Amino acid sequence: MKIRLVQMVAGSCPHDRIRSPLYRIANLAAVQRMGLFADLPVGLGRLPRQSDQLLSGDGVPVMERALHFLRRWIGFSAAVLFGLFGLLSLPSPASAQTRPGRMVVATAEAGPIWASQATFDRSEERIVIADPGSGRVYVYASNGRILRRIASPGRGVLEFEKPNLPFLVGERFLIAASPYRWVWFSASLEPLSGWSLEWEERENGRDAALAPYEVAVSETALYAIGAVQSQKGDWSDWGVFEVPLNGHALRQLSTIDKDAEERSFYQTPPSNLAACGANVFLLTMGERVSIEQVAPASHTLRSVPAEFRNRPSMPALTRESLPLRKAAQRNVAAAEGLFCRGNNQLLLLTHRPRKTEGVQWLVYPIDASKDVLGAAVELPTFAAEIIFVPGVKKWAILEKGEMKRVGIQPLTRIITFPAPATRPSTASPLRSR
Repeated sequence: MKIRLVQMVAGSCPHDRIRSPLYRIANLAAVQRMGLFADLPVGLGRLPRQSDQLLSGDGVPVMERALHFLRRWIGFSAAVLFGLFGLLSLPSPASAQTRPGRMVVATAEAGPIWASQATFDRSEERIVIADPGSGRVYVYASNGRILRRIASPGRGVLEFEKPNLPFLVGERFLIAASPYRWVWFSASLEPLSGWSLEWEERENGRDAALAPYEVAVSETALYAIGAVQSQKGDWSDWGVFEVPLNGHALRQLSTIDKDAEERSFYQTPPSNLAACGANVFLLTMGERVSIEQVAPASHTLRSVPAEFRNRPSMPALTRESLPLRKAAQRNVAAAEGLFCRGNNQLLLLTHRPRKTEGVQWLVYPIDASKDVLGAAVELPTFAAEIIFVPGVKKWAILEKGEMKRVGIQPLTRIITFPAPATRPSTASPLRSR
């Protein structure tokens, strides 16, 4: 089980014969096999037939009929109570050391069909989703209702046909309109200006374009796993690159190994890059999974749970094999993505199959400045694929339904709850689960 970026159809990139790398696989996610209440209505269809039999004049003594009905009713009530008990026993923020508040579980109003990333607004009362599948930007309330649908089709500076990857940067939003073209939006999501990862020679005498596969954004720069095209038309090898939000200068921070299997994990959401202020981290998916700080200095963190240090073996990543790969991912333990919480705290998203059915999602806080692993927080969901949205005061989980085909995978539910408090793990970084 897992997620990530999808092919958006805009532009082409000759590097590695990959077309529109940023959107090559947006939300290649696993098929969600079960709803949380799939087994709750056991026996719900039987009561009317039992009632009809009780009232039919077939000569059975009234007392015997009444006892028969009572036994059936007790059985029915037990089934309902069993289902409710299962619901109450779901992992919740309360069991994960949450702050006072309440969890809200809501059915998501139909809208996005191929989203891979979302962000809170500044108040953390609304969730912003840019969906390349429907070509719209959506604003959701925590009750699952869509507050706004924003469409601006076209290829102009402030237009977008396949928006993706929304980031909250200060009081503004930065949203991808294509692999190379981005749009700045105000706090009220009014388009303000365009921003590009393609440059004329007069702007950047050496580099012509940055083709991003995965992206992270800080207050001052965009960071991407990708490749760079020179003004002469040549393409670089893969690396982690930095582009200031107020300029055109491009800087390479690190290189990416040529291992094709490792690179496949950098083409599926969520991002393996996290920009925490001036500190930039990469969840490397080599044979041995690790977290590397790539800026401002290079450093390897030891704080990766032992269970998730080995990279799972997955089918090759192609558009045709995507459903098979996603189905395989939900049956293995794997590190899923990297997120920031402040300037020095990382959140490592992981998953593993449950013993019964569904997927267990765990978030590990990591104090990057001390290289200390925190106790795992279990997310309150059984879904096979999710979009994880960590805020300062709140966290959100967007559950995704079954992948009908590549490019069609709607949201099903939205779960919001107070951001859990974190504490150090009792185990050492090298022996933690």
